[in-house]
Parts: sequence; C-alpha cells; structure tokens
Amino acid sequence: MVCAVASRVLNAVLLASTAAMESSKVGLPHGTICGNPLASVDEFLGIPYALPPVGVRRFAAPQPWEGAYPGGRLDGTRARAACMQSPTSEDIWFQPGIVPVSEDCLFLNIYRPRVEPRGATSRSDTDPQNRTGMPVMLWIHGGSLLHGTASMPSYNATELVAQEGVVVVTINYRLSVFGFSPVVALAGPVANNGWRDHKEAMRWAQKH
Repeated sequence: MVCAVASRVLNAVLLASTAAMESSKVGLPHGTICGNPLASVDEFLGIPYALPPVGVRRFAAPQPWEGAYPGGRLDGTRARAACMQSPTSEDIWFQPGIVPVSEDCLFLNIYRPRVEPRGATSRSDTDPQNRTGMPVMLWIHGGSLLHGTASMPSYNATELVAQEGVVVVTINYRLSVFGFSPVVALAGPVANNGWRDHKEAMRWAQKH
C-alpha cells in the first residue's frame, strides 16, 4: 500500500514537472526558446531582439534579428550581457561578475503567467490558458542613459506577473557614447541609437 501511494505521488510530481517544462518553451520563427518554469510564472531571459551592434553596426541603427537560433533552440534560462558602461556603475546598478558587460547587448527578458499545456487542468477558471489578450508592460530601465541593465535584480518581474496576470518585457539598450553620442562626427541620424533600440525592442515585442 505504501509503495502504491509513493508511486502515485512520484507520478504526479513527474507529470507536474513535465507540464512546467513544456509551459516554459515557446516557438518563434527563429526557433524554440527554453525558459525557466517558476512557481506560477514562465521566465525567458536573454532573448536577442536585434543583431549585435558590433563592427560596422557599432554606431548604426539597430537591425532586426534575422535567421534561426543555432540548432533551432535558444537558452532562455540565464541573463545575457549588459550594455557597455563605466566600470564603477556595476557596483551601483547590478552585482558585478553575475551579468557581464559587452557591446553585444541588445537582449530582452520576458515574464509571463504560467500557460498550462493543452489538456492540462487549470487551477481555477481565472487562470490564463494562453497569452491572447493579456496586457503587456514594457520596462525601460533608468540610469541617466549611462548605466543599468534589464537584468537588475530589482527589475525581476515574477511577483508582478504572478499577482496581476500581465506579461512584462524588460529591455537592454545602448548606453553612453554607444547609444547617445556627444561626438560631433557622430551627430545627426546616429546620435540617439539608444532611442532606436527602444523602438526596435517594442517592434519585436509587438510582433511576437
């Protein structure tokens, strides 16, 4: 009898774990993003919304992400690089060493209420069964256009999403000279690429 009960409990745990893992996967034209299945929220971290702004694209407007993820899958379980900023800002804005700093930084994070797989039993009639019609909040971090990142611990939106039933998107954007150049030679169309990064991230979120 004890063995039978233990077996049923183990099966229930395995089924719940499998359902959570399936919920934390999402398919896009680029491939499948595998995120973190949390208690009542799915977390997808480090999703590229534009091509890396490096090399000839360093001071260019953001270009939409194109093509497929390597191997058709993207690891969305960990935060990606913050945009370039002064070394001292790491101590102020986020924990140094946990989130690296790089020019390749145009990433966003998504937090959404748990979407139960098809056929699963919802916890209540009010639980969201899909994302259709859910409000989407897009968070643009502060920092005087010089510091910060979407992956600061204080910007983790899991609690807000769990309580309010909204989708939250947090974004990185180019900072300082890379996004808001004061150099005369870079004035004009390329002077405010940080704002253009905002717009590109919004386009990505609206599309997907």
